[in-house]
Amino acid sequence: MDFSESIKISIITINFNNISGLKKTFLSVLAQNYANFEFVIIDGGSSDGSMEFLKENSDKIDYWVSESDRGVYHAMNKGIEKATGVYCLFLNSGDYLYNDSVLEKVENKINSSLAMYYGLISWEETSLLWNPPSDILYFEMVTKSLIPHQGVFFNTSILKEIGGYKEEFSVISDWGAMLLLLEKRLPTQKLDVVISVCEAQGISARLEQKVKSERFHFLIKYAKKTLIIGYLHKLKNIFKHKITFLISILSEINFQ
Repeated sequence: MDFSESIKISIITINFNNISGLKKTFLSVLAQNYANFEFVIIDGGSSDGSMEFLKENSDKIDYWVSESDRGVYHAMNKGIEKATGVYCLFLNSGDYLYNDSVLEKVENKINSSLAMYYGLISWEETSLLWNPPSDILYFEMVTKSLIPHQGVFFNTSILKEIGGYKEEFSVISDWGAMLLLLEKRLPTQKLDVVISVCEAQGISARLEQKVKSERFHFLIKYAKKTLIIGYLHKLKNIFKHKITFLISILSEINFQ
């Protein structure tokens, strides 16, 4: 098949001892009617039959490995390192694409120049759709988790440029990577496409206090400008004009 006019997409799946979820994800990816994608699976050395499943289906996977790692974000970084697509989507074990035409619909709407595209997701437990805002203001990321990564197609080169996921954090580095990407003020676009189905309750949702602590330390270490601007916006209604002017000035400053 001639792929010269289409955009290559990398699907990256992280798995550890979740063979039932891995199979669900695997089947949804292989069912896609869009062919110009690669499937990268990073398994953390599972002992539940996942490795055997990957061996049996190695001819359907572009790259896979089963070995111990330093945690989920290390595994995700290993996936980024192997990704060769223009855009990459993280679809971890248990998550699955909404239907067999997702990648085709996405490819028809994208080009190679944006930092990321993002779409809708469906919560598995309720079948309710999560519909993100059309415009993302990066300072809002200080206090919000706007887009689950299961609905985001990251520009692979830019994701590599920002250093992928910061492995010293255990639950917020997906949020942090998106924050750093948005802080660059690079163009993004919402797609009116349901991308994936995923569980409503992830690691981060169960550890609210740890999330708050890690976010604060991430902002101090990697995103001081966003920290300042984000909290200035909280004061905006009190000191409207002065704060608005200060925010506009700070937005143009490159913090080191």
